[in-house]
Amino acid sequence: MTSNELQIWNYIYGKLPNPYAVAAIMGNLYAESSLNSLSMAGKKKSQWSSSFEYISAVNSGSYDQYSFAHDGIAFGLVQWTYWSRKQALHEFSKGRRSTLCLRNCRSTRPYGTL
Repeated sequence: MTSNELQIWNYIYGKLPNPYAVAAIMGNLYAESSLNSLSMAGKKKSQWSSSFEYISAVNSGSYDQYSFAHDGIAFGLVQWTYWSRKQALHEFSKGRRSTLCLRNCRSTRPYGTL
């Protein structure tokens, strides 16, 4: 297990101490994003040269919250495309005075929607 996988496992296991349930959740996250919090998919992702460029634009404000929420790009560990989920992710990171996709952010937000 990589350090990233272990971090995600430990976080989920801390909230749901059942190894079978954690394995099921991890399997789903792996199928969605290969456990890569910077994963992007969708027709409109081609306008960005990389996930890093996309996230940097969101974090700097040059790509605003509305555009991020409504762009149809599947993003993150759970590959959210629905606008309200992406908007909540954006608000969560800003509420923590954080940026999207910091290590501490990547495994905490999805738990609230499990």
